[in-house]
Amino acid sequence: MSTRRLVSSALALACACGASFTVAAGVRSSLPLKIRPTGVTSIASAATAAPSAAGTSAADSVRSVDRESKHAAMLDRLVKDRRASVSAAVRAAAAAIALPSITGLPVSGETENVFGFTGLSNVDQADVNEGFSVEPPDQALCVGNGFVFEGVNDAFAVYAENGRLVAGPAQANAFYGVDFSLNVSDPRCIYDSASNRWFVTMIEYDNFFSDNHLKIAVSQTGDPTGLFNLYDINVTNDGSDFLAGDCPCLGDQPLIGADANGFYISTNSFGQFSFEGPQIYAVSKAALAAGAPAPAVRFDQLSFLLPSPEVGVSIQPSTTPPGARFAAGTEFLAQSMLVFKRESQLAVWTINNTQAINTNPALLTMSLAVTPSEVYVLPVPARQKAGPTPRAETAAITDSEFGANEQDLDGNDTRLQQVTYLNGQLWTTVGTASVASGTPVRDAAAWFVINVSNPPRAPTAAIAAQGYVAGPANSHLLYPALTVNANGVAAIVFTLTGPTYFPSAAFWNFRSPSSIHMLFPGTAAEDGFAAYRFARPRWGDYSAAAVGSDNSIWMATEMIPGGFRKKAANWGTFVARWSQGGN
Repeated sequence: MSTRRLVSSALALACACGASFTVAAGVRSSLPLKIRPTGVTSIASAATAAPSAAGTSAADSVRSVDRESKHAAMLDRLVKDRRASVSAAVRAAAAAIALPSITGLPVSGETENVFGFTGLSNVDQADVNEGFSVEPPDQALCVGNGFVFEGVNDAFAVYAENGRLVAGPAQANAFYGVDFSLNVSDPRCIYDSASNRWFVTMIEYDNFFSDNHLKIAVSQTGDPTGLFNLYDINVTNDGSDFLAGDCPCLGDQPLIGADANGFYISTNSFGQFSFEGPQIYAVSKAALAAGAPAPAVRFDQLSFLLPSPEVGVSIQPSTTPPGARFAAGTEFLAQSMLVFKRESQLAVWTINNTQAINTNPALLTMSLAVTPSEVYVLPVPARQKAGPTPRAETAAITDSEFGANEQDLDGNDTRLQQVTYLNGQLWTTVGTASVASGTPVRDAAAWFVINVSNPPRAPTAAIAAQGYVAGPANSHLLYPALTVNANGVAAIVFTLTGPTYFPSAAFWNFRSPSSIHMLFPGTAAEDGFAAYRFARPRWGDYSAAAVGSDNSIWMATEMIPGGFRKKAANWGTFVARWSQGGN
């Protein structure tokens, strides 16, 4: 088969029916950009600028989750339109795909080789945000040089590896120098051992979505308690996949990764009326690490390269664990599909010629391969153990709020959580609905190891291994995140919940796959304002996993800690280290 290069990329497709073919297509890229530093910050200075109001008062206010509800409705509308565009026979074939049947695993209380501590909570977050509560937390975690950096909506903290707090909690707005009247959300972070730098991102937007930015903080040294250089990318006019002139646009839920040459950010662009597709920003890692103006390029209009009717969404850049080799001149990214609620394909994207990012960003191109996979299905709302719900009792007497019963947790959708590149393979996971003998539909984790390569002609992708993880009967596993170290030791962290479990932190690993290991047993039911004000009991939106410099596996996820709480919400996070990963 022959290919030809158009505009900036070649597209390789592998049909789910087994036949594969290669075609050429264009990815629109911007003119080369220059991202300039805008200031300096630190966790300590942010904590000083917005000091904690920690005390014994449970009183608080809430920040709206209307953005998430609005964007979820936009994406759902587009997905339904795309699904309706194919023949009835295609829709019927997709609907006939059976849910994965997964035998549930027992939960072990074994804690050998595991150390953990409670991380940031809603109490910490509200105390540094003038009493405003936010949910869900959106877990960020990165580890290196003896430090653990944690982020949530809208606060940051740095710990020693023994769990001792060494900086923060600090308000995220203050950290980025953003006025408190503006919104910041969706924290992500990585420690890049090759550059010895910490990269921390969030989105910033006003209440009218009229002026929207990506915020980037890059440490000046390998110490996250020290100074960070700030960068800003205005994304207000970025996005045009489906409705021309739909911006101002918001680059929602930024996802991040890095290779030897670049730092990569992927966003989901939402306009005023429609989802406008993913945007990919490639930025010079060396320039960011030096605190210098950074060459960059943006890619968009990616949705039309996927097999119809699928769309580009939440394209997850990859990271490489400490001690492992980066892919040569290539950043691998991956995404799941979501137009059909039952899917059996994964897409692997490449950013090519990344070695040119410092000298000529226009030489960077993007390519795509699609591979068949095991089935994954839109997750369902997740039950939790019954318990006291004082926030629900308040809702029972408030006409402006929804029902006052304990709520099922939001199982979210089928977007990949994070992706790790190791020796020619991508490791990743996604939530999926599942069944088992004698059980109702419950949420589980589907995991994948994908063989990838990027020869000059076009990239390739094929499943090397895949499988599922499910909890005990009637329980749910939510927001799984997988990482793998340079030795090939991998683990998946998630929230465990069900009729006999309050929302808890737990994990599963490939070395002892016969059981799920409890990290922190939840002690109360989730009882947050989003369920009662917006009829959407928010959870997640993601967990996080990272690799330490000694190859240990670090994990963080949402749980309910119990004890003192704010009136509006009661979530917490748990951070754990599995030292078995270093062996």
